[in-house]
Amino acid sequence: MLDTADRLPYPLADVLLDQWIYTATHGLYKGTIYVNHPVTNDRLHLTPINALILMIYCMNRGYSNITLVDVPTLTSRYIPRTDTPATLYDAMLAVTDSRYVTEDELIALLGVPAVTPNIHSIDAFYNYAVSVQTELMRRYNVCNGSLAAAMGVQEVVTSPDGVLPVTYKLVNGNPRANHYIGRGHLEYAMSRLYEPTTVCTLSNDTYVDWLHSIGFVLTDMTRADYVTLANAIIHQATGNRVVTNAQLRALQKAVLSIMAQFSSYAIQYVSSINNGPALMMDPKATRYGAPRVQLKAIVQAPTVIVSALSISTLARQSLDVYINSTVGWSMTGVDIPIP
Repeated sequence: MLDTADRLPYPLADVLLDQWIYTATHGLYKGTIYVNHPVTNDRLHLTPINALILMIYCMNRGYSNITLVDVPTLTSRYIPRTDTPATLYDAMLAVTDSRYVTEDELIALLGVPAVTPNIHSIDAFYNYAVSVQTELMRRYNVCNGSLAAAMGVQEVVTSPDGVLPVTYKLVNGNPRANHYIGRGHLEYAMSRLYEPTTVCTLSNDTYVDWLHSIGFVLTDMTRADYVTLANAIIHQATGNRVVTNAQLRALQKAVLSIMAQFSSYAIQYVSSINNGPALMMDPKATRYGAPRVQLKAIVQAPTVIVSALSISTLARQSLDVYINSTVGWSMTGVDIPIP
């Protein structure tokens, strides 16, 4: 049996990490996070921002055996914009074409606009992150249900030989037929509802000064202890306390993607996390629609020497070849373009 619960374009683990970075660095996530020291078993009391800084340090010491000097600057992704509904709607309208996107689709994509969170507990943070991921997936599904094909879009595309026009119309009578251009417009409109990347400053201190300020002791900790502490912090700070192999892999993968942002360190991370046989394509994958195929063949056959009196095309769908009366032969074909 395969656990595919987190095989989504916007995995919950990624959303949890991104929202943790953003809300903690912007003072929107407050409260106390409790974890036990893996060696002394002392109970550590951490704020969300301190938990994030310590987790990054422990991850690097545990997985890469690298001691970070400066507290890094991180980038959070897909943070919901909290502008007014009218502002967000106008932002989407400005980047879409009415031939492919309807007003109803933009309204459906907008949904209920996000509000600035004010989080005071771990459970509240987890519920907020789940709501962000749920809305991301809802909007993603709105994009995938583009109605442009059902609208009978009269977008005329001329074939390479300049003869055959292509129009996009209702596909198989399905009112929810997907349209690749409409989906692209909706995805671009969806991007206007989020801040794609936000640079977040964790601290201006070095790790030596920061560790001293919180009174954290690193004596006698092994690399395994660092990994244990990092994972404990992640689960407690994000509220994702149910530990399964699939969830652990997803969280580790999300953290590795964050650690890869450290451009000031010459680090190469080797990931051996088994994500299973399922392959999720990026939401902005190549789109295909109204494909055109051209075939060409040369046929050679023994025959007597003949001369053609005339060759003419009556229509694209018909080719008549007339040969002198000595042979008395004619041919009619279908879809054979004449150069």
